[in-house]
Amino acid sequence: MRFILKSLGPDYISAACFYELHTKRATFYSPVYSDKSTALLAMEELVLKLRNRKKTKVSITKNNAAYSIELFGNNAPVVRPSTAFTDKMTAIEVFEEVLSASSADSFPLLFFELPEAIEGITTISDLGLQTGVDTYPWVEENTGTLRIGTKERGDVTMMGIPLGLSPSMGVSPFSGGGPCEPLFNVLQPQVAADLPLFMGRKKEVEDLYAMTRNNRLLLLYGQPRVGKTSLIQCGLANRMEAVPGELFVHRRGAGGMLPSLIEALRTEIASLTRKPAPEAADPMVLLPQLQDQVKKPVFLVFDQLEKLFETDVTEEERNDFFAFVQQLTSEEGLPYRVILSLRETFLAPLAEYEGMLPSLLTHRYRVQPLSKKSMMDVSINLLDLFKSKGKMEVDDPAAVAEKLCAGLVNDKGEVPFQCLQIYMQELHQTSCAESAGKTPVFDASLIDKMGSAREVIEAYVNREIARLEALLPEDDSSADPEVLQQIDDLEQSRQCCGCGDTKAVVPVAAAAAGAAVSNRSRNLRWLLLVALLALLFGAGAYWLLSNWSKKQDPCYIAKQADTCEAFVNYLNKYGEQAACASEFRELLATRKCGTLWQDYQMLQTTKTCGAYQDFFRKYRNTAVSTEKVQRYLLEWQCPMVRDTVEVPVHDTIFSGTPEGFNTTGGRLPTGTGGVSRTGSNPPCQEFNGTNFKQVGPLWFMTDPLPGGPYAWEEALDACQAKGWRLPCIGEVDFLIDNIYRGQTSRAYQMLTGSGECYLMNPAQAPNQRIDFWTGTEANDATAWTFYFDTKTKTIGRESNIIKGRRLPCLCVKKDPQQSSGMPPCYNKRVERN
Repeated sequence: MRFILKSLGPDYISAACFYELHTKRATFYSPVYSDKSTALLAMEELVLKLRNRKKTKVSITKNNAAYSIELFGNNAPVVRPSTAFTDKMTAIEVFEEVLSASSADSFPLLFFELPEAIEGITTISDLGLQTGVDTYPWVEENTGTLRIGTKERGDVTMMGIPLGLSPSMGVSPFSGGGPCEPLFNVLQPQVAADLPLFMGRKKEVEDLYAMTRNNRLLLLYGQPRVGKTSLIQCGLANRMEAVPGELFVHRRGAGGMLPSLIEALRTEIASLTRKPAPEAADPMVLLPQLQDQVKKPVFLVFDQLEKLFETDVTEEERNDFFAFVQQLTSEEGLPYRVILSLRETFLAPLAEYEGMLPSLLTHRYRVQPLSKKSMMDVSINLLDLFKSKGKMEVDDPAAVAEKLCAGLVNDKGEVPFQCLQIYMQELHQTSCAESAGKTPVFDASLIDKMGSAREVIEAYVNREIARLEALLPEDDSSADPEVLQQIDDLEQSRQCCGCGDTKAVVPVAAAAAGAAVSNRSRNLRWLLLVALLALLFGAGAYWLLSNWSKKQDPCYIAKQADTCEAFVNYLNKYGEQAACASEFRELLATRKCGTLWQDYQMLQTTKTCGAYQDFFRKYRNTAVSTEKVQRYLLEWQCPMVRDTVEVPVHDTIFSGTPEGFNTTGGRLPTGTGGVSRTGSNPPCQEFNGTNFKQVGPLWFMTDPLPGGPYAWEEALDACQAKGWRLPCIGEVDFLIDNIYRGQTSRAYQMLTGSGECYLMNPAQAPNQRIDFWTGTEANDATAWTFYFDTKTKTIGRESNIIKGRRLPCLCVKKDPQQSSGMPPCYNKRVERN
C-alpha cells in the first residue's frame, strides 16, 4: 500500500492538494485538502481508522451494477471516483486487503506536482477529475515515507506493538518537496531518519554508546519528555549504525509486557525473513531467530518502563519481566544487551527488584534537560539547516534564536524541545498559509506578529486536542489507547510549555504574582458555583458546599494547623503574593519559630546550591516541606545529597545480627568478640581484631581499612567483604548536626587526636586535607567524600571526587539500639567474581 500526494506546484497560487491510496487491486482518491500538512494528517487518520477494525465503518455502495468502497464517507466529496468492482464479494476481498495492509508501520509516499502553469487551471477543482479521466503531466518531485507507529486495535491478528525503531508518526524530515512541508514530527520521538534534526545531545550519545559497549544491562532515566526515546531511536541508532532488528524498541502492550513482546518479535522476524511469523511463544526461542537475521548482538530496549508500575499491572507480571531480564543478562554467551528506559520518578519502585536483578541500578544514565544556552545553539543550527533546505529565509539566525528561546524559557532556565518544535512549526505553517505557499521569512517581526509563544502553543494544543477528541467513540466502547496517549502528551506539553500555568514560563519573582491571580480567579469561580447551587437547592446546599469549599482552601488548612511549619509550607508552595502570604509572614515574624523563619528568608534571597543544600539537609526529616528545594537542587544540577540516586538501592549493612552485637542489641563484653578500650575520648571497642570508635549510633574504624587506598567501588567491595559498609554522606551530616550541633570545628576537635580512639591523627598530615570515601554517589562518574582539613581544623564534604581516584576508607557498623533519627543508608552492592 502506498500514497501519492498531488498538488498544483509552485507556479500556482493555490496550496490545495489531494492524495491517492494505491493497493494491488484498487486506487482510492481523497477529498481536497487546504495544504500538504492537512493532507498528511488525513492520511494518518485514515490508517488509524483502518487499523481499528471493530470501529471502522466503511460502506460498499452499488451504482449502475458496479460496487465501490467508500473509504472517506459521504461528508466530503472525493476528487475522483475510486476503483469499481463488478461483484460485491470482490469489493469485500479488496477491503480486507486494505485493512491488512494498514498494519504496516510505514508506507511509501510520493509527491507529484504539475511542473508548470496550465491555462485555465487555478485550483484542483479546475482539473475536472470527477469525470474519471486524468491526463495531466504530473511529475514526481520527491519521495518519502509516511511513518505511523503501530497501534493496539480490535481483533486484527497482528497486535499493535511498536516494532523495530518504533518510528514516529508523520513524514521523515525533508521528504516533501516544497518550502511549506512541516518542519517536525511534532511531539513524536525522533527516529533514525530524523538525524538532521537531532541536535544538542552529542555528549549524551557518546556516553550512551560507550556504556552499551561495555555493559549487558543499562538503565536510562530522566524527566518526562526530556528526550530519552529520541536519544535511543535517533542518537544511539545512528551512532551504532543499527541494521533492521539490531536495536529493538518495545513498549508494554495491552496484553502485558512479555506477551506483547512475543507478538512484536514474531512480527519483526516475519518482516525480516519475509516469511510467515514463527509460531513460537517463548521470547528465549524467538530472540535467537531475530539474532540470526541481524548477525550482530541484539539491543533490546524496553521503553516507557514506567507503564510496568501502573496500578493495573500485577506483581506477577513484574516478577516475570525482571526474571526474563535476569535470564538475558546473566549468561555471558548470550548475544543480547538490555536497555531499560523510564521516568526518574519511578526509580524507587524499580529499585525494589534489585534483589532479583543485582545489577539493575549499577550502570545508569540520567538524561538532563537542555539549558537555554544549549537550546540557543540548537535553535541557530536548526534555522541554518532549514534555510539551507529552502524551508525558510533567515537573515540573522542568532537574533531569531534568541527571540524564540526568550519566549519559551521557563523558571528553571530551560527551553523544552517540544515547546520549541511547536512554536517554530506554528510560525512556519501560519506564515506559509498567509503567503500562499511562499518561502516563510523568519525574523523578529514574524514572532512579534504571532503573539506570545504561550498563546501560540495554547492555540495549537487546543486545536489538536479537538481533532483527536473527534476520533473518540461517542458510545461506551473503549477508545483507541494511542489517541488517548496523544491527548495526554498534548496536555503535558501544555503544562511544560507554560500554557495555563504562568509559573512555568515567567521569572521566579513574577511566578508568585501569577499564583495570586490564579487563586483569585479560582475563588471567583467557586463563589459563582456556590451561588448557583444556593438558588437551585436552597440554603442547605449553599452551607454544605461553602463549608466544604472553605476546608479545601490552602489558607484555611494552614490556619487550622497553626504552626510555623504550616505557614512556611504555604509560602513555599503558593508564593509570596498568595492570598494569605502577608498574614503568615507577620505571624512568622512574631512567633518563636527557632531559626526556621530566618532560614526560609535566607532561601528567598540566596538562590545558590549551597544555601539550598543546607536548607534541605536541615529540614528534610522534619514537618517542613523540602520537595521544592529538592527539585531545584536537581534542576540546577547541584551535587545534591543522594544516597545512591535518592532510592533505597540495597541495604548491605547486615543480613542478620550485626557482627559484634548480641541479640538484644547491647555491646558484647570483653572476650566475646568486642574488646573495650579506654582513652581520653571513649568509647572505643575492638571487634574481631579491628578497633572501632562510637560516634552516636555509628561505630567507625579508627584506622583506614588495610589494603588501600581504594577506588570507590573497590572501597564498597572491601567493606562489604568484611561485613561492614561505607558511611553515607547523609549520616555524616546527621552526626555533625546532631552530635556536634552543626559545628564542624567541634566535630574535628572531638574526632582527631593521637590516641587509639580517634579517627585521624593531625600530626601525621599537617596542613593537609585527608579524604575518606562514603557510600553516596553524586552521579555515575563521581562520589561523595568526607574529609579532615588539618589546616582549617574542620570536617568537610566533597561531591565531585572521581570514582577512580584512590582514597582511604573508614568502614562503619551501625548500633541498632541507637539509630533514632538517623537517615537510612544504602550501599550499592558490588558484584565480585
